[in-house]
Amino acid sequence: MLAGILSLRETVPPEMADAFVPESEAKRAARELARLKKREPSAVPAMLQSPWHVPIRWFILVDDDERRLVETDLGAYRLYYWTAIALAKRRADKALQILRRSELAPLIQLVREMAQWLASFHPHSWLELDYDAVSGLFSWDELDNDHSGRDIQQAVEAIGEPGAMAQAAELYQAVAGRWADAMSRESLN
Repeated sequence: MLAGILSLRETVPPEMADAFVPESEAKRAARELARLKKREPSAVPAMLQSPWHVPIRWFILVDDDERRLVETDLGAYRLYYWTAIALAKRRADKALQILRRSELAPLIQLVREMAQWLASFHPHSWLELDYDAVSGLFSWDELDNDHSGRDIQQAVEAIGEPGAMAQAAELYQAVAGRWADAMSRESLN
């Protein structure tokens, strides 16, 4: 919860941050989080959250056969992925190897952070990448056609193949385009 408070403050424009999380509360949360980390250095948040969208790098961890599109009790639709942590970690490690041999070195740190986060969990744990309420930003057809996990897996593979960078860019742009409207809502709000 403390990490979520700090994350929320970081995701809004600076001039609006105090309206969501006053600076005094953010400092208090940061102090308490530092105390907890000092007491238990290996502890990490069990959940990563992002308002209004799923960060594209998270799709490195999942693939299409783990994708689930379900109807909720309220008649809406929800898209999520469910995979073994060990498999997600292998995918992150593979992406790191491919990225190290590419021109996309700036992405390495983001993927490394995900791999380190995954490594803190028991290897028999499970990972859920859940659109949750963000699913409501899309129609059923848009959710049904959303194969972001597959597209990012194929993009990573293409990065590792000679002469396939254009294909990788096209796959990535398809996912980025799918999320552009949802991400723009964040700045509108």
